[in-house]
Amino acid sequence: MALEVDITKKLDGFFMHMQFRAEQEIFAILGASGCGKSMTLKCIAGIEKPDEGRIVLDGKVLFDSEKKINLPPQKRKVGYMFQDYALFPHMNVVQNIEAGMGKRPDRSRTESLIRQFQLEGLEKKIPGQLSGGQKQRVAMARMLAAEPSRRAGADSARRAIFSARYLSEMAVGAGDVQTSEGGRKTGHLRITQPR
Repeated sequence: MALEVDITKKLDGFFMHMQFRAEQEIFAILGASGCGKSMTLKCIAGIEKPDEGRIVLDGKVLFDSEKKINLPPQKRKVGYMFQDYALFPHMNVVQNIEAGMGKRPDRSRTESLIRQFQLEGLEKKIPGQLSGGQKQRVAMARMLAAEPSRRAGADSARRAIFSARYLSEMAVGAGDVQTSEGGRKTGHLRITQPR
């Protein structure tokens, strides 16, 4: 299972070219504010459209400018967590998580995600009653509640793509980190999980 990205997009003040391949590891995109990290993630999720290039997830073409393929977000099966978490302010933790499940929420899945993200005891709280870290965990649980194909059958792989803004707040295992500046790859770092 792999994610292949080779895209370009003209942004305010610069031209972004992002190219990488992520296998079954944690992969982070790091860089200065405004360098295209979030834009890259939005392009993968289908929220934004690259100007040119190709995005392939597990052999399925999500975007190909030459072949005029641009699947809508709901057909991509990609989890995306907004920087502001985009939680529904009037809904409690359970309702926010289940909002990612469609019309027939799976209560056992909800309970599993609550345990996985250490949200026990917070089920009835609304976002205004949660800390920043708790909101982040609810948003992550909701993203995974939708069972994006990046996770299908691969719980042991534990791979994710996320913006550098969250790197210091998330538990990081073994994986690759790619840094970027002005839309260009500037470095690569292999993270090895301690034994």
